[in-house]
Amino acid sequence: MKALVLILTIIGAATTEASAPAAPQFRVSVDKGIITLRDVNNGKILGKTTFERLGVVAPTQDELRHVAPDVTAAVVAGNGSRKRTVGPSARVYTLAEKDKAPYVTGTFEHGAVFVLFSDTQMNGRYEALIYVVKIRRIAEASA
Repeated sequence: MKALVLILTIIGAATTEASAPAAPQFRVSVDKGIITLRDVNNGKILGKTTFERLGVVAPTQDELRHVAPDVTAAVVAGNGSRKRTVGPSARVYTLAEKDKAPYVTGTFEHGAVFVLFSDTQMNGRYEALIYVVKIRRIAEASA
């Protein structure tokens, strides 16, 4: 629980103390069961997968919110595949909802926290924007 509070504190500090507003770096889109990860800046496809490969049978809005940061962390952090770090029964809240949600959900992988910035679902297509906060070691931060 202490780690969760620390991560949420870091996310909050990164998004409130930044001189410019936080900007998402990645876009996850889901269309007809295919999950695609793109770089927001240049549109380059970084990875694709399917719900079948992830073991998801019937994706709900909350399930989509679980998949987006997990897929992004798997591709960007370099593992290629990973187990969930967000409990499957936990509610997932976006950074855009931070003022009215009890917490913001993030997944931690290789020194970075991947946060669901915002998401939309329209006409059978889901899109999520992912914000990444890189974490420095405490020894590096205090030096």
